[in-house]
Amino acid sequence: MKDHHSYPKISLGGSDIASLILRAPGKLSALFMGEDGEYSAYVVDGEALIPEWYTQVFECEGWLWVFDDDRRTARFTGKLIRVFRSGAFGIIVQVFK
Repeated sequence: MKDHHSYPKISLGGSDIASLILRAPGKLSALFMGEDGEYSAYVVDGEALIPEWYTQVFECEGWLWVFDDDRRTARFTGKLIRVFRSGAFGIIVQVFK
């Protein structure tokens, strides 16, 4: 299995209030970041190894939209989608097709 560094990294936008919004069917959640700035995430598939120092913070089915301060910045679709965090800026989005 590949680790998360073997997958592409995408921009999730930026925030002046150190947070992103996650929206999915029937779910809405704030993803609080360590500080204001620009954020990105590794987007991995269901086979990826997720390091033990990452914590799952969100899970949904079908689709996930990510919003920064101004707009929708990313959209994911899959049977199951999980979001993991580590430290102030580490984000992994795992998509099961």
